[in-house]
Amino acid sequence: MNKTKSMTFALAMLASAGLSAFELGKPCTIYFGRKCWSAAQELSETLEQIYGEKFPVKPADKMNSGIFVGVKKADKMVCSSVKGDRLDICGTNIKYAVADFLERECGVRYLWPGKLGTVIPDGDVRSLPDGEYSFQPQFSIRLSQSFHYPTRYMNLPDRKDLSVWLQHRKIGQELRASFGHAFARLVPREKYGKSHPEYFSLITPANWTGGVKPEKPRRANSDTGVWQLCTSNPEVRQIIAEQLAANARKHPEIVQSISPNDGAGFCECEKCKAEDLPLQTAPGTQLTNRMYKFMADVAHRAQKIYPGTRVGMFSYSYFSGVPTNGVKLPDNCYLSLCYIQVEVTTPEKQKELDDKIIGLGKTGAKIVGREYWGTHYYQNMPIQHSTLIEHNIKLLSKYGAAGIYGEPSNAFSIRATDNYILAKLAWNPRLSRNGILREFCKAAFGQAADVMYRYFDEEEKIFLKKWSEASNREYPMMVYAPSMYANRLRMLSAIFDEKWQSRALAQLRKAKSLAKKSVEKERIDYFISGVNVAYAKSRLNELWSECAAGGLILPLIQPAETKVRMEKNNLRKLFSGASRAALNYETLMAGNIVGNAQPGIGFLREYALSLRPWKAVTEKALLDLSSNRFNYLVNGCFEYRQWEWDIQGDKDLKYSFTTERNWDNKENFMAQCHLNQGMSLKLEIPAKTSVTITSRRPVETEIPAFLRGALFAWGDAAVTADFNGRKLKTFHVNAGLEENGWKELRFTPLPVEPGKYTFRVTVTNPSDQTQVVYLDDMEVQVKPQPMK
Repeated sequence: MNKTKSMTFALAMLASAGLSAFELGKPCTIYFGRKCWSAAQELSETLEQIYGEKFPVKPADKMNSGIFVGVKKADKMVCSSVKGDRLDICGTNIKYAVADFLERECGVRYLWPGKLGTVIPDGDVRSLPDGEYSFQPQFSIRLSQSFHYPTRYMNLPDRKDLSVWLQHRKIGQELRASFGHAFARLVPREKYGKSHPEYFSLITPANWTGGVKPEKPRRANSDTGVWQLCTSNPEVRQIIAEQLAANARKHPEIVQSISPNDGAGFCECEKCKAEDLPLQTAPGTQLTNRMYKFMADVAHRAQKIYPGTRVGMFSYSYFSGVPTNGVKLPDNCYLSLCYIQVEVTTPEKQKELDDKIIGLGKTGAKIVGREYWGTHYYQNMPIQHSTLIEHNIKLLSKYGAAGIYGEPSNAFSIRATDNYILAKLAWNPRLSRNGILREFCKAAFGQAADVMYRYFDEEEKIFLKKWSEASNREYPMMVYAPSMYANRLRMLSAIFDEKWQSRALAQLRKAKSLAKKSVEKERIDYFISGVNVAYAKSRLNELWSECAAGGLILPLIQPAETKVRMEKNNLRKLFSGASRAALNYETLMAGNIVGNAQPGIGFLREYALSLRPWKAVTEKALLDLSSNRFNYLVNGCFEYRQWEWDIQGDKDLKYSFTTERNWDNKENFMAQCHLNQGMSLKLEIPAKTSVTITSRRPVETEIPAFLRGALFAWGDAAVTADFNGRKLKTFHVNAGLEENGWKELRFTPLPVEPGKYTFRVTVTNPSDQTQVVYLDDMEVQVKPQPMK
């Protein structure tokens, strides 16, 4: 007996017995419970698209047949039950329940935001057997807030599409938890700074970040810049505990954060340091013992005041290890473990992260994974790594984690498969990556599904291999620009080059030739546009690096090794090219990242955040060139350490690049945007000797010009400057306006003919003792001579 005859026979048997069955797809009324109209309406509209029939929506009454949405009570997040000719869809989140039913029973797929990413199949009427289904996800936090990281730069249609997709993918949080940086709110300096300076971190000058550096260690109770609390102070702990308990009385369901402020500035008093791990332990772990001891004590204190208090803290930055002091965290503690799974590029690194997850689970706290999947560090590039995501989520699930969240990329035309796999695994970690990817391709691409599966799978393998090789390679520029972020951008630009674009487009066009339906071809075109956007960003990052090599101080950008000619017209051409490329990238991005919005509505500018003002800096440099205010020294603020400087002196000369003291008073975006942490050149000059600091890149002028120089110096040694050996006269010392010993030196403009000119600074110590001198903000400008 074939399938159709079997179903007909079964229905006939039910009818002969006086029974009825629920036939999915046959027109019926949808009844909705209180506050469930919108969920019922969505179900009605989607069923109409699938079956071509009307499904009217009405408030619930005493009818016993039809579809009932949110009428029954449920203790699980999604539930459905069939009894005769009645179908109930219910759950603690009715919108999730409806989306789950449409996906599970009707074959609907929500692949990425927008109409193009939504697959609604044609359906046939079929009988649903009596029975019940329910599901409660293990993770109470599933990517909550994470996709919204850069949405303030998204247009409204994309925001709406994204919000709907998040709902359909059942992304949200049932556990209301906060792990944000909280010290400034818990113990504000404006309230306690004057009366209790001991509440705030004691910081040495070498570690002082932002503001005016002190001459000796002092409490960070009143200055600008990065600061923390003295976490060993019992009064600080009690103040925080009392606040947590008071808030918990009103909102016991919320996990409240006690995470330190972002960045550095941790206390260096003896009591705080007593718990620290030795410096030779793994980077980013030294403060682990002190911070978890602080958390345990605060949580115990708060629990005594009000037993329902729940406490959360990042496992992050300098305290991201597993405690070794035997501290046990009470069960009201939640740890948000911050990590980057794609940075796990060797089996040894994978074991290290796995051991950390397991070890933190043994502290007694509830673990919440906090991942950086793509937005912040990777600039919406195609860092496919769903196999690593699967491993990580399954491990978190195995050891009882309470959730997973973070910062994935919302560039769906570039990262749709990773985002889809990520969302599905967060809902149900028992699923498999391969199965989810095959489901994605089958739903999206029809007869081109196998080719597209191989494309995504092979691209991921190629990327992970190249990424691992690049991550474990030494980069000479890291000596001068030691930033993981900057280095990663250079690595990604090298991986996603023209050869990658050519290979990816060839595979996608092959798949498009196999697709039968126009919508399947459109979806492949969507990924083709993503490849082009990613390649445009990769080339733009290369241009930013060249701009940095051309004199721009760009935070989080590593200069290219290119020897850029320091000549006005050449620099104008370079900066203009980068500015145009940035505009081109924005235009490409406007309609191709999230859903189906048209270009011109709005831009997503992930580099418009304060840490990445690259386009603004480049545009300002063009204005500076036009007004002859541009600084032609590539590294005049020493943010790239010794790169492009030749330093020569006595054999006993000592020099270093330090944060002990710095000027950075002008528009040094590196210092302003990145923790306000500026660098300066520190010279320890032996008695009766001199040191010369020579730019390795000459200034070039193609017309008669004036060369102007200036710098800031700290210390008593004599400072002079010259171009090609022609000594400059000091015409201005900013006497009386110095700050902490800094003096501004300006030199008489030097008239020169067309040619190349090398700037050199000489610092002489005429005394009988070693002198310490700091130099910063060195500057050279070129101004054309008036026409005769």
